[in-house]
Amino acid sequence: MLQVNKIYSQLISMEISKQEASSLLLGEIFKSPRYYCMEQLEEDEISNFLLWIYDQIPRIIDNYKNKDSSFLTYYTSSIRYRYKSWKRLNIKKQVFQHILDNQHYLEYNEKPGGFLVADQDTTYSASSTRNLRLREPLTTKQAETILVLALKTFKTLSGKVTEMIPHLTGISTHEFNHYINLIEIKMTKRLQKFEKIEKRTNASYVLCQQYTYELSTLDTASSQYDVVLQKYHAQQNTLNRLRDTLREFNLQPTNKMIEEVLCLPDGSVRRILSNADKKIKQILQLIDPLKN
Repeated sequence: MLQVNKIYSQLISMEISKQEASSLLLGEIFKSPRYYCMEQLEEDEISNFLLWIYDQIPRIIDNYKNKDSSFLTYYTSSIRYRYKSWKRLNIKKQVFQHILDNQHYLEYNEKPGGFLVADQDTTYSASSTRNLRLREPLTTKQAETILVLALKTFKTLSGKVTEMIPHLTGISTHEFNHYINLIEIKMTKRLQKFEKIEKRTNASYVLCQQYTYELSTLDTASSQYDVVLQKYHAQQNTLNRLRDTLREFNLQPTNKMIEEVLCLPDGSVRRILSNADKKIKQILQLIDPLKN
């Protein structure tokens, strides 16, 4: 653990850059997750957290002001605090959070179309909707909005949200799963491309960690250190490019795909998305805070 203080000292003495220090500090979490209270996490979850925390480490370094305590103490508490925040963020992935995350679709505006979800009234209960209670059933337009947004964001829907949507929209679970399957078929090539880039990113990340660990065991004056350092820099550049590609990758089906799956007229999805903000506010008004 004292390696953390050494890394910070090397940064202060300008032996390493802030980017190098950030990578080395990330490697310390990777090597000792138990020290940062992550001993119960699976390896994949630890990797997800590391990908999330990576961009925050430079800011953590900059915020270190209290010289009365060691950088190790400060860094440890900072990571543990952010780990708790990360867990809370994951827990909050509920259906309306997903809907709100998609309000940028308000930029779309085209001629109205029409789509009725289900004519019959929907029965809501705590067991069927995982404790989601509504003061009254949704209108067909409100349910329509949820269904379209769900298909738009099908790759980010959690299992809990997937179970809620049929009950909210008044369609059967089988019918909703059928819609998702049809979207996945239409998105096959794009999803395969994304998974390929994702695998390359994960492999690049692992290599960076291996080089980081190897550098920490080598004499900085040795020729081998320079060789590994060059490999590390090259791999770090590759990793950054791959991460940028993943961030910009569009994993959402087109409006046309959704219209084909739901048998909607051209322009219907854009019309629905352009009114999404108003419908979301109406839906949120119907949530019973005493039952959630």
